[in-house]
Amino acid sequence: MIGRSLGQLYYKGARNLLTNGKLIDTRMGDTLELIDQKLVLTDPTLLGISDPSRKFNKKYAIAELLWYVGRDRNVGNLGSLASIWDDIKDEHGQVESNYGIYIFGEQWEWIVNELNMDPESRRAVIAIYANGHKYINQKDHPCTTSIQFLIRDDHIHLIWNMRSSDLIFGFCNDMWCAGMILQLMFNELNHPYGEMDLRLGNITFNLGSFHVYERHFKMIMKAKKFWGDPVKVRGERLILHKDVHQMGLRVDSKAINGSHSLETISKRVEYFDDKCIKGFR
Repeated sequence: MIGRSLGQLYYKGARNLLTNGKLIDTRMGDTLELIDQKLVLTDPTLLGISDPSRKFNKKYAIAELLWYVGRDRNVGNLGSLASIWDDIKDEHGQVESNYGIYIFGEQWEWIVNELNMDPESRRAVIAIYANGHKYINQKDHPCTTSIQFLIRDDHIHLIWNMRSSDLIFGFCNDMWCAGMILQLMFNELNHPYGEMDLRLGNITFNLGSFHVYERHFKMIMKAKKFWGDPVKVRGERLILHKDVHQMGLRVDSKAINGSHSLETISKRVEYFDDKCIKGFR
């Protein structure tokens, strides 16, 4: 499946699952599933979903991204924003699925250096799912297995590999964060004193299991009437300011961690929404 916007991919995914999905019985109940799926977003700035039944929450997506940037396993008040985090945390209140733990920090800096030295490198890979995850927290095995940045023809692409992706919550939020993460890497590499003149490329999600749970069957059925609506399909364009970098967000105390109050989280989300991204409809 190929879509210019996240909204378009959402509708195409819903239609494909309804049309071709196989009904299976999982620990989450009846589930419509497609296996071995590839979904390609060709414009990583078109990250809105306008479907009223989906009620995509951009403010929550920002909070999750800033929590990734903060690289904190502790759930804290993130569980008040999305109950899934409270559901899967361990006895210490921690999770394995804060992807920022793996993506940012040392591995991020290594990739920036690697791509600066060798723009056509095939080594800009970050592993997320590891053997140890099978034994740490049985409620939380990271859905993402690895990500890879590739520069080809002066475009920087992001390939995102997942063992499992739920259309409604997992896919939508993960693709939104992937769009921001690709733009963060773009800002790192495309600095004014560098030699590269890059353009944003595609985001490709390779999914082992792409599915929707029974509790959301009615939601994707309602989405059918918007499949042909170009406004709903297009969504909102979100462009990260060129001076925003992941390290700057941490150093300038704009990231989120598990110790933050809901008030602090809200203020940091508002700051990011107001100062760090430009939105256009």
